[in-house]
Amino acid sequence: MTVDVPRTVHVVDSHTEGEPTRVVVDGWPQPSGDTMAARRDDLRARFDHLRRAVVQEPRGHDAVVGALLTPPVNATSIAGVVFFNNGTYLGMCGHGLIGVVRTLEFLGRLRSGRHQFDTPVGTVHAELSDELPYMQPNASVQVLSVNGKPASVQLPASVELEVVETEPGVRGDTVSNVTKPATLETGAVVQVPMFVNIGDRLKVDPREGRYISRA
Repeated sequence: MTVDVPRTVHVVDSHTEGEPTRVVVDGWPQPSGDTMAARRDDLRARFDHLRRAVVQEPRGHDAVVGALLTPPVNATSIAGVVFFNNGTYLGMCGHGLIGVVRTLEFLGRLRSGRHQFDTPVGTVHAELSDELPYMQPNASVQVLSVNGKPASVQLPASVELEVVETEPGVRGDTVSNVTKPATLETGAVVQVPMFVNIGDRLKVDPREGRYISRA
């Protein structure tokens, strides 16, 4: 029996709160099948040696989840995905899907918004949010680069922003736990105490989108 072994398989590694995902982006022959379940079965039948090579030792370990990207089955989907680990193939993987979304964003193939993916267990959706809604265009941040490409952004613990839209403040209400939405100068919306008014400058945690205090 002839075994198809590509010379190079290109992958991108990511982690979701420590859970690793390895997305195959090039070099792996595409599986056959009109459904994602059929493609998964074809991978198992013809390309299982590649699964083992990508996620098993010495290149991987038992915590790594692999993800092979395929063309979508549905016209409204971004891509098809077959997930696998060092022992078998998976119908779906939550942290693996997050890894796929962030990898596609890193590669410049995905922008913020709601996106649809095809998997062996059906169609799933993922929301890619803008990570910098509380940062002004001239703000300084720390950027971690990998091979010359930005991989992550370290946001400051707090920023000062002006309120441009909110309901009128309630004078003297400084101890109530009731909050209201306020639109900041960047367009981001944060929950604030009732006493906050338009024109107030606030300290906000951009990492959590959380009001800290008046500036």
